[in-house]
Amino acid sequence: MREWAASSGHQLSERGRIPQHIIEAYEKGQNAPAPQPAKAAKSSKAAVSTPTKAAKRTPRRKAPAVQFKAS
Repeated sequence: MREWAASSGHQLSERGRIPQHIIEAYEKGQNAPAPQPAKAAKSSKAAVSTPTKAAKRTPRRKAPAVQFKAS
């Protein structure tokens, strides 16, 4: 992909992450389909539904105070 970017006139370092706009240009130039996201987006039906209630948390008990004896 780096060789393609250089031959297509894009400036790209020899190492490191390849910017998204170069990846998109490469895929467009190769007529390759865009990669699918790792997780599919939730359907709009789930976004419309009412949120569920959060579970109530019980309060924590405080630890008893420690008293030090003078020696």
